Amino acid sequence: MVFYDDVVKKGSEVKERSFYEPKADDVFMLSYTSGTTGNPKGVKLTHKMLIGAAYGVHNRVGKIDENDSYLSYLPAAHVFEQAAFSISLVYGMKVGFYSGNVMQVTKDLAILKPTFFPSVPRLLNSVYGRIKDKLNKADGIKK
Repeated sequence: MVFYDDVVKKGSEVKERSFYEPKADDVFMLSYTSGTTGNPKGVKLTHKMLIGAAYGVHNRVGKIDENDSYLSYLPAAHVFEQAAFSISLVYGMKVGFYSGNVMQVTKDLAILKPTFFPSVPRLLNSVYGRIKDKLNKADGIKK
């Protein structure tokens, strides 16, 4: 077993460190697929992919900066969440992490008041379903 404090101590003992700017094709992170279309696998995501995604979002959404925020509610292993979080690093956007209960996301949104809300069809379909259920139960003009 390795403890975090031991890792920090070991790191502080290193006298000479070498850093380099990442190249476009260097691996930024690994993303693991669920295997819906085959066997589960790790996929290498490069710095070029990250910058391309960040550029694409900026090109579509407009200016994103340290005044913006988004609510992180997807699992950290989800590729869409990894992309959103990575984009927040590129632009300095703040990240608020949800309370842990997906059914309470609307309360988390009310607290954080994000300026940016990347989402997935599953959540949007759930919201749509709840609205449709309420409308179906209503009468007359309310419906």
